[in-house]
Amino acid sequence: MSAPIAPCTRKNLPGWRHVVRAILPAHAPDAAFYLWARVPGDDAEFARRLYAEEAVSVLPGSYLGREAGGLNPGRGYVRIALVAAFDECAEAVERLVSFARRSS
Repeated sequence: MSAPIAPCTRKNLPGWRHVVRAILPAHAPDAAFYLWARVPGDDAEFARRLYAEEAVSVLPGSYLGREAGGLNPGRGYVRIALVAAFDECAEAVERLVSFARRSS
């Protein structure tokens, strides 16, 4: 029987943030298990293409923001939840960074 894979944790978040920030501006809100990253172009299209090309799911920020005065504060961002096993998070972040480099 293999050893259990360590989960992604808040403790690991600074490391993931630095990897993602090498290509996309990103930050982790206080007490969060996710990164909030600015993406080039339309956030929903970025998320759709990331899933289609790299099999990585992120949530478009515009789906989380509320439209007010013609503005959606989530537009142009994606939420990257780091809740899977550590190895899965590492691979997903690598794929995300590779995709973002191609999309810039």
